[in-house]
Amino acid sequence: MNRTLRPTLLLALLTLLVIGSATPFLGGAAQAASRPRAQASVVGGTTAQAGVFSSVVFITAQTSAARATACSGTVIAPTVVLTAAHCVVDEATHTVRPTSAIVVTAGSLDRTSGAATEVGAARIAVHPDYDPGALSSDAAVIRLSSPLALAPVTLADGGDAALAAPGTAATFAGFGATSGTSTEASTRLLTAATTVLADDVCQRLLGANFVAAVTLCAVDAGRFAVSTCRGDSGGPLLTQRGDGAWVQLGITSWGSLGCNTRVPQAFTRVSAIAPWISSQLADAPAAGATSPGGIGDAGLATSGAPASATRRPGVATARYRGRT
Repeated sequence: MNRTLRPTLLLALLTLLVIGSATPFLGGAAQAASRPRAQASVVGGTTAQAGVFSSVVFITAQTSAARATACSGTVIAPTVVLTAAHCVVDEATHTVRPTSAIVVTAGSLDRTSGAATEVGAARIAVHPDYDPGALSSDAAVIRLSSPLALAPVTLADGGDAALAAPGTAATFAGFGATSGTSTEASTRLLTAATTVLADDVCQRLLGANFVAAVTLCAVDAGRFAVSTCRGDSGGPLLTQRGDGAWVQLGITSWGSLGCNTRVPQAFTRVSAIAPWISSQLADAPAAGATSPGGIGDAGLATSGAPASATRRPGVATARYRGRT
């Protein structure tokens, strides 16, 4: 359904700060504490139901003996997980984190459940156009060390651009904090309904950091009661086709400082990077092999400043990683 934002609301949103959605957490070596600033758990969300959301996984990246970062992701093949690039790239060195630092928890909507399975990473590939300053092409693929018995999510491709039309009803899902002040990732997967906005609206509200060719944005236009947050980074934005099938439109990338529910959240546009994803699915190297071009385990991911970037007055952006 098509919904538009009132001009007064647009002006109000323009004054708000926006940041990315990754969340760091404090914890032991087995815990995940601080990823690049991804989104924490869904603010205002509800507990996910088994079914389409079973493909959503929890991802941790150990950054030290006592710290790790938390993100979300989706299973797109038995041994492949799709997530945000900033979840697997070291913000200080611009390099992909070693595979030994990455753990994927899957198989349960409660990551602490005995039914959950932990799997390591065999290979990591970051989108070659990923720009940590602009937070564009924020996508990565994790090749798992062993397969998961989970049905993969259906991804939008080049022919699905219409599914992200303005006014489209969508749902995002993820693990992480449930408020902008929280320092703990959610133990349960949460979901929330949102509405896709027009590219020009996203551009006006989010500024030059919003690159429409590879990014889309959404907001809870009906109630302004929900938002992605730290720890949700890498999780999916989904919608239903006319036949009822769920399709992943976006990858949670960044949002507002404090996870403000009135500020649109930005998602990497899956249809725009579909050819790259397909190439990663077709290229299945043995465990431990590095990806082409040196983008893989400890490989150079990108150049440029990884810190939050301000591209116009009053609008600052950053990632939404979280803590475990």
